[in-house]
Amino acid sequence: MLTNANTLISGERTRAAEQVAKGIHMDLMGQEAQEYTGLLGLGKRLVNYDMMDTPSYFEELGETAYQEIYKPLRRGFDRKIQNTTEAVAYMQRLLKGIDTDTWSGPKAEKHTFKVRGGTVSLTTAQIMSLYELSKRDQARGHIWAAVSAHRIP
Repeated sequence: MLTNANTLISGERTRAAEQVAKGIHMDLMGQEAQEYTGLLGLGKRLVNYDMMDTPSYFEELGETAYQEIYKPLRRGFDRKIQNTTEAVAYMQRLLKGIDTDTWSGPKAEKHTFKVRGGTVSLTTAQIMSLYELSKRDQARGHIWAAVSAHRIP
């Protein structure tokens, strides 16, 4: 059940989407209209809206758009980059000295299993993936459905 529909949530602020939309509308209504027509208009469009970076575009939309939409998205993206950097460093330390090339890809070791109707060869990564998937009810249903489909003549 969705309990936060139409609510914008970031670390320190929670606002209804309608409030933010009204704020952006008011900001835009306060700006003077600019006419971009003809050859001169094409040049103005190119150096204005068509060529702006993201922060500049949101600043042009007004203070509300910049503070309530762009800034929280940017903070979230910065957090994602930081978390990814930490995860990569952690995995590099954890896997130091371990040859992961043999887990998947062209150099991967194949493990062959006898199954009803023949054999199947899987890499270590595929075995690990099947093992993890088999812990989930929904995935288990898909796995068994695929197995059953192959048994039907």
